[in-house]
Amino acid sequence: MGILDKIKSVFIVPEDNPGSANTVAASSTATTSQDTQDTGVSMSSENRQKFYELLSGILEKNNLPGYDYLEYKKALQSVAKLANMDEANVYRTVFAAAQAMNVDVAHLMSTANSYLSVLETEQAKFHQAADKFLADQVQNKSSDIKSTQQKLDDSKKQLETLHREIEELEKNLAILTSDLSQVQAKIAANKADFNSNYVSFVDEIRKDIQKMKQYLQ
Repeated sequence: MGILDKIKSVFIVPEDNPGSANTVAASSTATTSQDTQDTGVSMSSENRQKFYELLSGILEKNNLPGYDYLEYKKALQSVAKLANMDEANVYRTVFAAAQAMNVDVAHLMSTANSYLSVLETEQAKFHQAADKFLADQVQNKSSDIKSTQQKLDDSKKQLETLHREIEELEKNLAILTSDLSQVQAKIAANKADFNSNYVSFVDEIRKDIQKMKQYLQ
């Protein structure tokens, strides 16, 4: 097993191994759940795995030589899985084995605190990078929002102008249509009147022609 897998196995409880009997691993899981409740943010399994990979890689890079807290942690989980004993006896049993390798409590606590310092430093870096990214996004998006809002306002004004123009054109069209109807009606009436008078005049002249033929020839 590589050091990365080793470190991950210390802090990640495999899904196929229930942790009810593993009080050491369960404490880590409970802490993660509590952190999720405190932040009010639900972490997806994909994000959880990604950040486990990130933090495990950091611990791998900063792994101290020899038997230290990480080895002790691994041993704690192994004993908790195999032996039916309470948490206190698990810690004491594993420590007894560590003492055989000239490891004392001070060294375990010192190396554990070293890993805490490493993770805290990485947390500060991560938060700094995340805050910078957020600030950049806020700046960029705020500029885009302002520009888009201005375009929207301009478009609304243009739309309002178009609506007014359309209303005016519709009124003009109605007036022109009415005017054309009136002109058509007037012309039709004039044509009818003209034709009526034309027929009368023509009829009168034709009658006179007939009478002249009759009376004057």
